[in-house]
Amino acid sequence: MSFLPISEIKIDIADIGPLWEGSNETTPSASRLSEILTASKTISLSISKEYQVLSVESEQTTSVKFENITDKNLNDLIPNSVIDIIKGLVGQVQKRHEGNSKTEASTNYWINTSDGKRYFRLSIRRVPTNRTEYIYSIANEDITEQKVEEARSIAMKQSLFKIVQMLTGLFEHSPNGKVLINMDGQIIDVNGSAGTKLGKEPDELKGMNISDIVNGSLEMIKTKFSTNPNENHDIALLKIPGEDGEIRYLNLSVMRADDEYFFLTIRDDTAVIIETKRLEELSKRDALTGLNNRAFFEQEIRKLDEEVEKDKVKEPYSVILCDVNGLKELNDTYGHDAGDELLKAVATVFTDTLRNTDIVARIGGDEFAILLPNTNDMEAMIVVQKILEKCLTEYVSEKIHKHPSIAVGVATKVTPGTTISKVMKTADLAMYQNKKEYKEAKARIEAGIRKSLLAEMDFQI
Repeated sequence: MSFLPISEIKIDIADIGPLWEGSNETTPSASRLSEILTASKTISLSISKEYQVLSVESEQTTSVKFENITDKNLNDLIPNSVIDIIKGLVGQVQKRHEGNSKTEASTNYWINTSDGKRYFRLSIRRVPTNRTEYIYSIANEDITEQKVEEARSIAMKQSLFKIVQMLTGLFEHSPNGKVLINMDGQIIDVNGSAGTKLGKEPDELKGMNISDIVNGSLEMIKTKFSTNPNENHDIALLKIPGEDGEIRYLNLSVMRADDEYFFLTIRDDTAVIIETKRLEELSKRDALTGLNNRAFFEQEIRKLDEEVEKDKVKEPYSVILCDVNGLKELNDTYGHDAGDELLKAVATVFTDTLRNTDIVARIGGDEFAILLPNTNDMEAMIVVQKILEKCLTEYVSEKIHKHPSIAVGVATKVTPGTTISKVMKTADLAMYQNKKEYKEAKARIEAGIRKSLLAEMDFQI
């Protein structure tokens, strides 16, 4: 029987002769031989140069008993194919001896049993007995557990190798920047994407400290992982100029690689952040006029009231409330499109008149509110005057040459502790008083015109 490349041989059950005394079988059955060979963890034979069995030792693990085969010759106990293997091992021992009194050669084989495949190691060792004589010790050891563990280890290494290959590919070719850092924050390795996003060559980044990129980031990483060691943590949002001059937003997150290293991921969130800001801005804007909407304005009032309680809103602080005159009449006469043009014309008056620090919002169908920080009552009245004057230069539209008209109410916070909500209520009362005066004046004018027309008609009659 020849040796396999991996130094393992398979011994067929039918090729092995009886190893026990009293058997009438010249070739034992597969089940019986499997039982005998697997009955002991280790079987050891001592043989002479002529292959005569001198002694037998075994570690029994089952009820199977080995009969006395001492003084038997291996040539009479096992078939020639197995004898050839043993003689081959003996030949290897003789060649390796060269003065070494203990030289060993071995090979592995396996057999099929009722419990599955079992592995054995057949070893032959030369043992001197005196100056001129020597014997051979043959050991047959069950190495199944060892082989199973070796196979498991090889499979695990192959699996780990595939995982490493996969991770290496992901690391190198990831569209996100990948940075490997140690516990001291030193950059050990980076991929090409990280260099591109940070505007540096990968070799330039290696050896740098993560704190050189984001100040205080190492301390932040250690703090986050001390409380939640198994989570992925966002640590920074960098704003850096891109190649086109536009600001790029880079999100930096970190996860633990093992006990000694962290993985830093650099993701370009520019498009997401820009879109998020656009949607946030839209949620704050009035669709018709482009001014701030009621939801934004009410949120701003809540914030200001909270700051008043903390004495963070300094006096004076003024509020102007406006109500557009004649919107209903314009809608009834020219249609709602004309009413929309009137509201947009009023919005233009505000944006052309107010400061960048002022806040203006459309808070109702025809109502607007203006917040004037650091503005006293006299300065607020000057702003109102500018608004009214600007209305005289604006027209509802190119087709409707009517000037916008608004009723105005003004109030100013002059004492600590007064909330902006309370100031608004005062301004609201003033606005409705102005609106009432406007309506009364309009009624008197209309009455005068009707009276004049009726008199003229009577005169003509």
